[in-house]
Amino acid sequence: MRKLLFLLIILNLYSCEDVIEVDAPAENPRLIFDAVLRVNLDSPNENRIHISTTNSFFGSVNPSLLDRIQLQSELGGFPLFYAPDPDVFGDYIPGADNVPNYENLLLDSEFDTESRMFLTFEYNEELYLAIATYTKVPELTSVSQGTGNLLDEDDTEIIVSFTDPEDEENYYAVGFGNGEYVVLEDKFFNGQEFNFSYFSSQDLEPNDELLVTLWGIEKPFYDYMRQLIDQSENGDNLFFQSPVSTVRGNILKAEGISSFGTDNNVGRPQEFVLGYFAIVQESSKILTF
Repeated sequence: MRKLLFLLIILNLYSCEDVIEVDAPAENPRLIFDAVLRVNLDSPNENRIHISTTNSFFGSVNPSLLDRIQLQSELGGFPLFYAPDPDVFGDYIPGADNVPNYENLLLDSEFDTESRMFLTFEYNEELYLAIATYTKVPELTSVSQGTGNLLDEDDTEIIVSFTDPEDEENYYAVGFGNGEYVVLEDKFFNGQEFNFSYFSSQDLEPNDELLVTLWGIEKPFYDYMRQLIDQSENGDNLFFQSPVSTVRGNILKAEGISSFGTDNNVGRPQEFVLGYFAIVQESSKILTF
């Protein structure tokens, strides 16, 4: 029975190993937002958003066209504004009036994790909006190197373990560096300890270190990542660098919003923004080979 359960679980894993082939856009350039905020209470990450366009994957957006990037709780309060990072091309960090505020750079325990959060910004004098809710994650209990292989003898087996909370519907993303991700749902291991193997194609040498991360994610983000993997030619998932141009994220042009925090009258035009806005809790461990 345990072997059958393991096989069923494996069928629910979506992984990625190769390079995405992205069609060159024929229409006007679209914005690309890497706006996944990762709250790691053991090793705080930076509150950082990367923005580019489809005709300039390695460049930033003209600052004169992008204005008033802000993050605010649905409960109100003073919004958090973002400013260009002068040291990292295309990155935006907490600040105001184009001046960074490095005191608010880290995402720590004081970050609002209880209410829905609204990301808004103006681009070419148009208002855009995205909504996300912080999603918790269990502790990543262990990561280790295995000795097995799947299809390629040069692949490296990485074994991941964590315990899923009981009586909850949970979705996860597991990152293995270099743009390699697995997404999974707890349908077949709800409330149980879960172990699975991932076979990385990275050239990993003895004494190399690899950061393995576990995110708790919302169901729409899980669906988004699955769709990106399905639409990419080889099942790759480098979606933050060059997302597939036909996959719609959750950052949309806002039309006729009558009150802040109301999303049922947000239009869904063709001019959507590529990428995604999410707030995830992260657990991480370093694996040394």
